[in-house]
Amino acid sequence: NNNKNNNNNNNNITSGEPHDRAPKKPKTGGVVNDVDKGLRGGTQGGGTPTPPPSEAKKGAITHQIVSLGAGFDTSFFKLRRYYAHHDGHYRYIEVDFNDVVQRKSALITSTPELAKLASLDQPGVPPPKAGIPGELHGPFYHLVSGDLRDLEGLDKAMERCGADFSLPTLFLSECVLIYMPPKLSTNVIRWACEKAKQARGTAQFVAYEQVRPNDPFGVTMMRNLQGRGCPLLGLKAYPTLDAQVARYLGAGWSRAWSWDMNTVYSELLDPSDRTKAERIELFDEFEEWHLFGAHYCITVGVLDSPDKEAISTGEEGVGVGSSKKDASEADQKAST
Repeated sequence: NNNKNNNNNNNNITSGEPHDRAPKKPKTGGVVNDVDKGLRGGTQGGGTPTPPPSEAKKGAITHQIVSLGAGFDTSFFKLRRYYAHHDGHYRYIEVDFNDVVQRKSALITSTPELAKLASLDQPGVPPPKAGIPGELHGPFYHLVSGDLRDLEGLDKAMERCGADFSLPTLFLSECVLIYMPPKLSTNVIRWACEKAKQARGTAQFVAYEQVRPNDPFGVTMMRNLQGRGCPLLGLKAYPTLDAQVARYLGAGWSRAWSWDMNTVYSELLDPSDRTKAERIELFDEFEEWHLFGAHYCITVGVLDSPDKEAISTGEEGVGVGSSKKDASEADQKAST
């Protein structure tokens, strides 16, 4: 199910704090009870959005964000609130199953503050597309129905939004692809790359999901989620950071990195954000926190400009600079 983890109370994920608290000791039999807290780290691990160029012509779309399996995530509203002075420079597209879209749409349209942030109260905002209940189309916010297993339908959803992949585009996926069969989820990663390539654009794909299923913690995590009816269908095929990097390179991305959340938290987050989080409450269960962080990762794929030579070396991440041949072989091995 594309939105198993995103379909919870994710309003807290983007509350403005990197974490509202460090994970507590899991309850008996529930080593993944802190998925939501980890997801907050994943959201912050993506970094503070870079504002569009101030010299951009007012009203001109210069950037594009596509959130795949967005669920009830509130990142758009956080972006709009913090960067209102850059209104009109970005297009934000959220995609999920139609039943999720209808529920989220009802919440947005019935909440004046959210409707205002989405600019749905502005004159000239087009009504929902005929035959697509629940979809929202504002000046720069779009909430559309789509099934990630159906790429043709996903193309049509992008068309309804007026998506322009010649623009720098950021694809986001938070605990979504991992619940799909690996062949289908890799198709989505390849689809995103191809959309930008065909338009001669640049893009990044940022995914947050589980990793390392084969140690005792990973086995228990897999079994726990299986028991809840939401098995991690893609984890066995891409169990390591190296396998994740190889997957993106094999799907056509120019460069790729993957870090577990321990690295994200200790090395990539702004130290002031980390200090702020650690002051919220006393915490001394670092062994379990590190164990949890070792089993979630952020993977980034980058598609360079077609006019720029692909970078073949790098200082950070895992597998940076691997050849496409090496990536293909590693990808095939991981799938096997």
